[in-house]
Amino acid sequence: MEYFTNLIGKQVLSIYDNEIIGTVLNIQFDTNFRRATKLVILSKEEDSILLLPAQKVYSINSVITIRNKNDLVISAEPQTQTVINSLAYGVSGKCYGKILEIGIEKWQVQLLYADITIDISKVLCTKNGLILVNDIDKKIHLHHFIPKTATIKIESTQLVEPMTTIPQSTVDMPKTIIATKPLS
Repeated sequence: MEYFTNLIGKQVLSIYDNEIIGTVLNIQFDTNFRRATKLVILSKEEDSILLLPAQKVYSINSVITIRNKNDLVISAEPQTQTVINSLAYGVSGKCYGKILEIGIEKWQVQLLYADITIDISKVLCTKNGLILVNDIDKKIHLHHFIPKTATIKIESTQLVEPMTTIPQSTVDMPKTIIATKPLS
């Protein structure tokens, strides 16, 4: 099993190009936080951000090796959201603490490490810096908690009066600009 904090900061080596590409800056996960999708890499020159699909990693040891540079994509703005330092709460109201580590095996998220270890199959939602965990014996889905009806509160009433006169416009008509050829 690999750990998120051990992967961050590792150098990425291209085997075919025999070159250090850069350093792992972050790892992107899918929307359900079940699988690592991409490695965010800061280039060797530190002037660009590169994305590498996680399945394109050849091996992980002292460095992360890839076959060649063809799988790298230059990114303008990578997703940098992570669950590290997010608070985890159970549906029962129990606080699990801050997430300090993520256990990843074959790019599948397995465990979240906080004050108490959390199995990823128990996670209901990761949003807004919080992780919601199903820690009761019932089978729970998030859509069970959607409000059945939406109430619209009226805060104040406003009186609208029709305009009897049209105000004069303070905007002047634009002047015509004629383009001419420059003198040679």
